Amino acid sequence: MNPIKIFVVVAMLLGGVAVFCPSAPPEKTLPNLLEQAAGEQFHWDCKGERYSSFSTGLERHYKHKAQLYAIRAIGELGPEVKEAATPTLLTSLRGSFDTDTGDGLLPYQSEIVRTLAMIDAEEAIPVVTELLRTNALASGSPANLPRFGKKKLNWHDPKYDRWHTSDNKGPSGIIHSLMWYDSKHHPDIARQLSYVLVKLEADPQSSQWAKTAIAEGLGFFQGDKKAVQKGKMDMEMTTYRLQQGHFY
Repeated sequence: MNPIKIFVVVAMLLGGVAVFCPSAPPEKTLPNLLEQAAGEQFHWDCKGERYSSFSTGLERHYKHKAQLYAIRAIGELGPEVKEAATPTLLTSLRGSFDTDTGDGLLPYQSEIVRTLAMIDAEEAIPVVTELLRTNALASGSPANLPRFGKKKLNWHDPKYDRWHTSDNKGPSGIIHSLMWYDSKHHPDIARQLSYVLVKLEADPQSSQWAKTAIAEGLGFFQGDKKAVQKGKMDMEMTTYRLQQGHFY
């Protein structure tokens, strides 16, 4: 074979390897994780491998799951990143909403709250409880809430009233995520949730789903033995599901 043709064939083969065998992803530094968590710059997919723009058109919710991956990875870094990570996470929380994809849920808010709890960001607790209150009031209809992702989860839809705190959805997911805070914060969380529940009970058109989730969650934060046992079991199940790669 002509040497030039051989060179061209080898070059094409090597080019194919370069395309289909991407280099290793960058080191997981907090700045990189915060970029991805905010949806600004993507470095890893949902499995921690190098992010591929090509795959966004092949795998459903590829980009959104990669964003959730970064949010969760920040939580795994622990309290030592609290000071640096909390401002970005709070900004993301205020501009996010759990997203109904039609074939599952992308729990942005719930996962951000869980990460804030895992890094022990106690300053986020009043922000989270106020978010619960404003979103659950009758005036907090989805039309008045910020859009983030596909379709915002409607806290006022009666079909969701049967969901409980073990679910990682909407207000139930937020209550469940608050359980990841260290027990030293539980009395403060219980006090603030009690205040929110009183305000919601005074509004007959407020979200029944949110009121049920808060009422059930209060037992955990107030130290009720059965509620604590159930909460811990739910947390273990969440940990197991995350280890198995579940995102919904």
